[in-house]
Amino acid sequence: MAKGVGVYIGTNEIIAVSVIHTVQGPQVKEYAVEPIHPEESEPSLGKEAHKLKQMTPEARAISKALTKIKEPGAYVTAAVSPVHVVTRHFIMPAVPKKELDEAVRFEASRYIPFKLSESVMDYSEQSTHKNVLSVMVTAMKKEILYQCLNDLRAASAKVLMVEAFYSAVGRFFASLNMFQKVKTCGFITIQSDGNVNLTFASKGVVYLSRDFLFTGKLEEDKDRFHGELKASLDYFYKLTGGEAIQQVFVSGYGELKFWVEYLEQTFNYSIRFDLANFPNGKTVPPEIMNSIGIAYGLALRSLGHQSPLGEISLLPFEERRMKPELFWGILGGGAGAAFLFFLLVRLIIFQPYIMNLENQYDRILGPASGVDSKVAESSRESLEIQNGSLAAKTAFLNGFYKARIAPSEIFTVLAEGLPESAWIDYVSFENALRKGASSPKGKKRMNLRGGCYLENAEREAATINEWTQSLIGKPGFKNVFSEIKLEEVKREQVSGFEVTRFRIVAE
Repeated sequence: MAKGVGVYIGTNEIIAVSVIHTVQGPQVKEYAVEPIHPEESEPSLGKEAHKLKQMTPEARAISKALTKIKEPGAYVTAAVSPVHVVTRHFIMPAVPKKELDEAVRFEASRYIPFKLSESVMDYSEQSTHKNVLSVMVTAMKKEILYQCLNDLRAASAKVLMVEAFYSAVGRFFASLNMFQKVKTCGFITIQSDGNVNLTFASKGVVYLSRDFLFTGKLEEDKDRFHGELKASLDYFYKLTGGEAIQQVFVSGYGELKFWVEYLEQTFNYSIRFDLANFPNGKTVPPEIMNSIGIAYGLALRSLGHQSPLGEISLLPFEERRMKPELFWGILGGGAGAAFLFFLLVRLIIFQPYIMNLENQYDRILGPASGVDSKVAESSRESLEIQNGSLAAKTAFLNGFYKARIAPSEIFTVLAEGLPESAWIDYVSFENALRKGASSPKGKKRMNLRGGCYLENAEREAATINEWTQSLIGKPGFKNVFSEIKLEEVKREQVSGFEVTRFRIVAE
């Protein structure tokens, strides 16, 4: 369930409120009002008590208030008493957007009663006429802001934002459907220390926000209230060029009904003064809701409610914190946006390219290409290994082809020069490979066996020798063999005749 926590740091007390969303709208879950005691009167026993004693009175009161509403260490939106904040309105010529910040700071330095270099400032602007800007500036001293931050953090609070007092008041009444941005109206907030804040706005622009103090004496306070309010209304009328306030919302401490009746009477009922109108079902009594309205409005900011009086932020950007659920929501949204972006890039830019590659694949390696599916599915490394193996086998076969002996040419040479008295019984050809050789290249060799018959052994041997020597000079023979040897000559009896047998080896 969504929950917001608001902390208002007044001059006399700390007000802490936790708010949740329900079907009936935002509801107060817990609230606490803790006085600020300069000196701790409770006995300091135990570790926690010692820790509290080391804190400033404000930090100690904040810690106790957050503990009472069961929100120690919570993410909070905070505001300080309006006595520490200055709000001014002025008009200035319209300038380009990139020059607006510098121009506003320059103009604001004429109205803010302390140095802007020693303060934090925020503003809102509206274009009211052609080339004219209506600007509302709110500022507070850095010293006050950082003391406020130190007190909140010492109490273990995590600060989401520090905003202007009147923004929370406007959000408080807007949540009750009593006030819209288009209205011209005023706000009176009476605080427990006697400080009275008067804020007047028109169409979402705060023209005047000022304070005065009660004296504590009723008759004097009645006169002072009337005088301060009338002077403020007259000044607002002058600032806006004739706009009159007809409705004023009253909240805070004290006898609010008494002041509403008194002010309506003294202004002859020309102005309507209204208290906060709480719908039935609210669990907190109206007098309590009026007194905690500022902290209630601060808590609503954490729940996403906008203030009709502007979202004035007085916390420097580098000091701001983010709720974990908001952080994860932004992170998730960013991741989703990145996914969608890359999906669109793929569909718009890369999808046509991918489809073109798929078409090329089908044309080159698809079923219609005639390529073996096993080859198409093999990895590059596997194909490279197969290619290397096939290349080695191909080289071996090419070498064998080049090293082959052409028998036809050899037989032609042998037949053309063979003597009539001789014959050939056996011829063989081979490549004499070296042991372990991986190449078909080796020494070519021919083995030839035959016989000769001339009825004379000497004549038969001379014929065989002459024929053997003649082979060396024959082109078809010498292209293959470089030498020829008559390895063996012997006499044998064949069919009752004595013949000469021979064996020739050519290499």
